[in-house]
Amino acid sequence: MRLREIRTAVEKSDLARAVALAVEALSEGIENPLLLNLRAYRHEQEGRFGEALTDLERARQIAPDDALINNSLGLCLVRFNRLGEARAAFQEAVRLKPDFTPAYFNLGWVSEDLGLLDEARQAFLRVEQLDTVSADAPARLALLAARMSDSDAARRHAARAFALDPRHPLAHFALAFCEAEDGHLERAEMRLRQTLADGRTNPIQHAMTRGLLGDCLDAGDRLDEAFNAYMECNRELASLYAPQFGSSQKDSMLAHLSQIIDYFTTANADTWNSKNRALPDSETIMGHVFVVGFPCSGKALLEEVLAAHPYVRTTGDTDVLAAAVRQFLGSAEGMDRLSRLDWSDLRVFREMYWRGLREGGLARDDKVLVDRQPDNSERLPLIAKLFPEAKILFTTRDPRDVVFSCFRSRSPMNRVNYELLTLEGAARLYDRLARLIEVIRAKLAPTMLEIPYETLVRDFRNSAVALFRYIGLSPDDVAWDALERARCRAISASCGVQIARGLNLEGIGSWKRYASRMAPALPHLQPWVNQFGAAENG
Repeated sequence: MRLREIRTAVEKSDLARAVALAVEALSEGIENPLLLNLRAYRHEQEGRFGEALTDLERARQIAPDDALINNSLGLCLVRFNRLGEARAAFQEAVRLKPDFTPAYFNLGWVSEDLGLLDEARQAFLRVEQLDTVSADAPARLALLAARMSDSDAARRHAARAFALDPRHPLAHFALAFCEAEDGHLERAEMRLRQTLADGRTNPIQHAMTRGLLGDCLDAGDRLDEAFNAYMECNRELASLYAPQFGSSQKDSMLAHLSQIIDYFTTANADTWNSKNRALPDSETIMGHVFVVGFPCSGKALLEEVLAAHPYVRTTGDTDVLAAAVRQFLGSAEGMDRLSRLDWSDLRVFREMYWRGLREGGLARDDKVLVDRQPDNSERLPLIAKLFPEAKILFTTRDPRDVVFSCFRSRSPMNRVNYELLTLEGAARLYDRLARLIEVIRAKLAPTMLEIPYETLVRDFRNSAVALFRYIGLSPDDVAWDALERARCRAISASCGVQIARGLNLEGIGSWKRYASRMAPALPHLQPWVNQFGAAENG
């Protein structure tokens, strides 16, 4: 009787009554996935996201084949930046209900945030098939095509979006991106300013539009206006995400990194060193490589170089270490437990890692696996403990170029990217990450090679040859013409898009155009400028 009353309220869109009845029924000991889903909704509305996640995980345990529960769980996981798990939940939702349009749409934007652009495109194409009235899917497809430098496709998708909604902000955003890339800066600027004035953008879209306007102004050498646009974009984003990632949060990224640094400063290296122990022999891949480094330090270019080799498989943003990270790197007690694990314990987590990659088709016996998950830098203690045989590639770049590129970039928000919304915050984060990598190198001595971005760009072929040989592969197997094209794509898609400026060496020393604005960041960066050999740039 109670469940029927709640379902009736849901069908009548009387959500407030449905939630109130569900909370009351759960308090009386009636457990049902619909009730848990509704109570989770109330928790989310009141900012209790941990309790919402607990309810939704329990609901999926009870009803694993419920597409609605999987979709709700995915949305909740996004709030914790567990995008890989959210993607899996959305994938399960659309598997269970192939006509579930909202889940396909959610799968699309989460895949896009993870950098899985082809998968995002397929999801939005499916939404477009299922919903022929909304302009959202063709607008997102237009923006995806623009990001992939396919102007013709972007314009086709934008035209479909405009046929349904001539004022759709994302379609205008995509066209402005294409116009700017083609050098039509005045046209792009006018479109972006009209989009801002139109009032149709949501708060995140509004901020992103300001950021792209900054790129247009930068390309036209209107530096003061460009910097002000970047500042306004970041202020808007900071205001939106402060409740979730603000510096007052004790679990901020800066606090997290400081905790790990403090721990390893006094840690006993002998306890952590696993190199002299017999390694498990269950993995038969050709080689194993992790990429670490600060955002905008050249990791995209490095991945393009490595992926051009026929015997390399890269993981992209796929994350199969998240559970181990939560278990071991969140506290000193967790790191103590990790330090004491013997090989029988470590093997469990290694096998979880390999199983996750194999299930995703990423780990193959005839390939060198390159793991470039974006969070690898702060996970370096775990990586060094679990995989002491792996090689580490550490991308470096003039810290001033890195920090300014991060400041002007517009990446999906998480604990790291929140710190990049101010120059000083980005510089503090750079300092923490650099100190973390240094202390781990000193205590755990992983096999590590530095890859300076400047050297890779200036002496591309020789640098790539040395890189392939370091990871145990012959450079003779590489199609160099294709690799040169990949290099251009990676540079053009790097943090701080160089609109209409050509693919040259302008990314090196580009911070100097804004040198007067960089003053708050420079004291935090100077030690690392000296260490990473970029003094020649400034």
